[in-house]
Amino acid sequence: MRRALSVFVLLATASAAHADRPDTPGGAGVFRFDDGDVIETFDTERFRVHFTRDGVHAVPPADEDASGVPDYVETVGDTYERVLDAFLLWGFDAPLSDADVADDNGGDERFDVYLVDFFGSADGSFQTDTCVATACVGHMIQENDFARSSYPTLAFATSVLASHELFHAVQAAYDASENDVLREGSAVWASERWDPALGELAAFAPGFLARPDRPVDQSMAGAVLDPFAYGAGLFFTFLSERYGDDLVLRLWEETRGEETEWLAALADVLVRDHATTIGDALIEHATWNWFTGARADDAYYTIGADLPEVTMEETALPIADERPRHFRAATRYYAFRPGSRTQVHAALVGDREGLALRMVRFSDPPVLSDIEDERLVMTADRTPMALAVINTAIEGSSRRASVCVGDSVEVDACLARLAPMEDPDAGPMDPDAGATDPDAGAPVDAGGADAGGESSGGGCGCRTLTAPDGGGGMLSFLLSFWIVQTRRRWRARKSG
Repeated sequence: MRRALSVFVLLATASAAHADRPDTPGGAGVFRFDDGDVIETFDTERFRVHFTRDGVHAVPPADEDASGVPDYVETVGDTYERVLDAFLLWGFDAPLSDADVADDNGGDERFDVYLVDFFGSADGSFQTDTCVATACVGHMIQENDFARSSYPTLAFATSVLASHELFHAVQAAYDASENDVLREGSAVWASERWDPALGELAAFAPGFLARPDRPVDQSMAGAVLDPFAYGAGLFFTFLSERYGDDLVLRLWEETRGEETEWLAALADVLVRDHATTIGDALIEHATWNWFTGARADDAYYTIGADLPEVTMEETALPIADERPRHFRAATRYYAFRPGSRTQVHAALVGDREGLALRMVRFSDPPVLSDIEDERLVMTADRTPMALAVINTAIEGSSRRASVCVGDSVEVDACLARLAPMEDPDAGPMDPDAGATDPDAGAPVDAGGADAGGESSGGGCGCRTLTAPDGGGGMLSFLLSFWIVQTRRRWRARKSG
């Protein structure tokens, strides 16, 4: 399958085009040292931290150990070392060396971290220097003092930045062309695995749980700020908790140098290493998403109680939802109360290929139905219930099957009314028909990244602050600002 190339990949073909570093003379970067700043360096085994003691980019001067190096600078170097140790322990490759980067590599082969003032608008980002094919080398820029942030300590802030952004550098060593959902979602997963106390997954997951009807791997076309991509950390957390922590590693290994979309690569990993199908995994994932917030259960997400409840269409029975669009690798949820019904039936009519039904009764303990692909029956007892319609396909167009829910008589009547409306010769919807997501205003219905707009390289989400034409800075600025505000809102909710 053809892969849509982003600006991030295009950088690999432009030998002279890369993000200026904060100390590049005459550079065009948005966040950079001022002319006249005296820039010092502090080296650890694998990292070089660049900083200044004066001016707006000055780091906090405290030096309690009297080493001659500000404590914060030492904290940055130590934290990046410990985070990289963890990534290597998990089996991931280290970021690629910048020893051969032309023009400016920070002075040696160490990974460079530049401490500059973001003026309260951002925290930091990974930047690309150069690429060979889809593997890229880069550096890190990070806030110099977090004076305008809501982080409890400088160490906490650095741990957040190092675990998320350094994982982008690790990803770039495998395949920098993957879309935002894999890159940002697995970076949130990495932060959560590194230190759950950082709260990264709980901060970003709401953007994912709000849109379960969107394909799990779909980047939003033309979007700069996509909460769904960051919230997809929940999908990678599900994979990790359900199939083992090494599954995300295997996925990145599977994408290296391959032309396969990452969800197809995941399907290969699940079959090869876990003897299961991607369809079964999507059904389980849809099931896990029921058990968040007030419905959290120890059998599912570890932090389920810290998450919001998944968005469901709350409606009264009987339900006759005529030809809704069931996107690939996505779930449509219906929540309802059975009333006096002793059984609830759910059935599909129309183009139902690849669709699966599952129902839950939110009793104590909750009861799950079997999985069916046409008609499902479950005992009811006035306890609230929900239905999931899961499209287990990972490519192709959406399905337009009508959904009927109620008692047996109501569902039979619904099927009798809707079945004649279905054209058996119509087939699935045309993926080129220009269907759009009415909420996001972006195409979400093609069989891979070709339909979704992939972001440019570098930065958080691998967006560069300076694209080859010099126009990428504001996009990265807006994205970083949104990330900061999301983290602040979550910490405010947590402390309140």
